[in-house]
Amino acid sequence: MQNADIAMISGGGQTVEPLQQDTKTQRGTIVVHKQCEHDIGKSLKRAPSPGNRKRATIYKSLSIMDAFRTKNEASGFTLAEVLITLGVIGVVAAMTMPIIVGNYQKKQIVVKLKQAYSILNQATNLSQVDNGNLENWQVGRIAASGAGVDYYAEEKLIIPYLKVVKNCGRYLKDCKDTTFWNLAETESAELLSSYYNNGVMLANGMAFYFGGDDMAIHVLVDVDPSKKKKVYGKNLFRFFIIPKMKDYGPFYGYGFGANLALKSERHTKGIFPDGYGFPRQMLLSTAYGTEHSGCRKSVTYISGGAWCTALILMDNKISKDYPW
Repeated sequence: MQNADIAMISGGGQTVEPLQQDTKTQRGTIVVHKQCEHDIGKSLKRAPSPGNRKRATIYKSLSIMDAFRTKNEASGFTLAEVLITLGVIGVVAAMTMPIIVGNYQKKQIVVKLKQAYSILNQATNLSQVDNGNLENWQVGRIAASGAGVDYYAEEKLIIPYLKVVKNCGRYLKDCKDTTFWNLAETESAELLSSYYNNGVMLANGMAFYFGGDDMAIHVLVDVDPSKKKKVYGKNLFRFFIIPKMKDYGPFYGYGFGANLALKSERHTKGIFPDGYGFPRQMLLSTAYGTEHSGCRKSVTYISGGAWCTALILMDNKISKDYPW
């Protein structure tokens, strides 16, 4: 460009007046719009010099703590934020998981107890096809007397109609861990000493133990033999197979005979959960007659908690006031 030439740039509807070029101070320069000068100046201020960039990189690599003090230009979370979040999740999980697991276990107990009740009913119904009506069955164990009484009636009437994977035989000679506990886990006894001297393991994982008195077959059901203890009301529940309820005398602790409602025709025979026929409040109460089998931990007798069988089936769940 010659000295006489003039440089002009138009912008925003205005024309920049030409300036005379000084041969000493303005040689080789171009006059630009002031707005362009301003933008270029901002860009130059942002860009660090190569030396500064290198020093910043070295400084950031000196310590991991710089990760917490310097701003991360990339999008995402810092290590501190991630660790804090994980800590909060861990605390919440630690507080809620026992409740979730406990509720799940309770629901499983209810499901298994109802399944055991169904299995006993099915076996009894099938047996009646082959062995006649239930009310004509001759059963007995402790005080049995008279001709035709079968001390081990379950061997013919019940066990053949169960899906058995292992038969412990009489006197539980092939069964292990035959100790059971009351609900409070303060008293224990051996099944054999309590007249439970037959036992089988079922295909579904449950264990059925058979005993009885003079007019009924008692069935102890362990719904979860994997537990270390067999505890009434937690994994151990009791049922009665009764041919003739009207002949079943009052026997406190078992929950039968004491309630006159059971004398009606529709309750004369069948399979009953222990505690059946009593009102709910009595199953949980400390009233006289409940000191042997009531569904509460204050019962110190060996069968304490046996009535929990009826309570669960009555509520169709393990309720909040259940002495779990």
